[in-house]
Amino acid sequence: MYRLLGDPKIRDWCPISWWNTKMPPGLLALEARDAVAEGYLAHKIKARPWFDVREQVAAISDVAPENYLIDIDWNGMLRSPGEALPVLRELDQWSRIGLFESPIRQDDVIGHARLHAQSPRPLAEHFRKDLFPVWMRDDSLDAFVVFGAGVSGMMRQGHLAASFNKSFWLQVVGTGLTTAFTLHLGAVLSHATWPMVTGMNTVADDLIVEPIEIRNGLARTPEMPGLGVAVDDDALERYRVDTSEVPATPRRILEFDIGDGRRRYYADMLQLWRDCRDDRNMPVQPRHATLTLRDDNHSVEFDQIHQRLQRAPVWDMDLALPAWG
Repeated sequence: MYRLLGDPKIRDWCPISWWNTKMPPGLLALEARDAVAEGYLAHKIKARPWFDVREQVAAISDVAPENYLIDIDWNGMLRSPGEALPVLRELDQWSRIGLFESPIRQDDVIGHARLHAQSPRPLAEHFRKDLFPVWMRDDSLDAFVVFGAGVSGMMRQGHLAASFNKSFWLQVVGTGLTTAFTLHLGAVLSHATWPMVTGMNTVADDLIVEPIEIRNGLARTPEMPGLGVAVDDDALERYRVDTSEVPATPRRILEFDIGDGRRRYYADMLQLWRDCRDDRNMPVQPRHATLTLRDDNHSVEFDQIHQRLQRAPVWDMDLALPAWG
């Protein structure tokens, strides 16, 4: 496939990253061990107020080699440069930190310029064609996430980033099929030097017959015709589902312990997200924070509390809690 893209091939092996969404420190450490065992040397994690990012990075660092890279994505959860900078400076003490992705809101272009001038590590954002000219005018970012625009769109994003000597990683999430596709792009795009994120490590089956070779943090670009991999037809049948039937989301109560003895309760994750980022009611990255999920025990008490929380989050001092099972 790479021979169809118009640019010459410049690498046979492309950097690739293990990926995890929101997880407590202990689970991330187990993931890092798996990553190293499978040949990865980079790890992109999601940072959120409800887990202590310092503890997350420390847990990974305890089990990973010195050359293991940790890239951190906040999706804007640090909100503003003034709130973000102390956290970023704290994290700079860990040598394995690679870059900081989206610490503040993506459309805060003035904030990006202010933060970039003081950030101890490179700053990255998802490519946006409407904001790219402003970011480049102010030289307020170091790297980009190239994603979601089809082959021609991602090639164009890659070329624009390269024209300003900005590095990037390709982010196309899926199975082994998607990873093979992404490797062809990475083989020809000169500035695709940050480890690509395909999420292949999160699926039970890569859907291809022969696994993609990963060694020393690099994945080999396939050389066979087309994508260069053979689809596992048996796996396709084994995992086929009826998409007309969508299972209901389980009811849970979310307990956010902000680490100082106070707890706040939510009816769902979207409510928690809004309270932290959009409504700005919670600290951006409290120490020793934890999140506990309370499953529906089908009791009258659970139902009453859940109905109340659907109206608004509640602090523990305002909520009479039963003994959780």
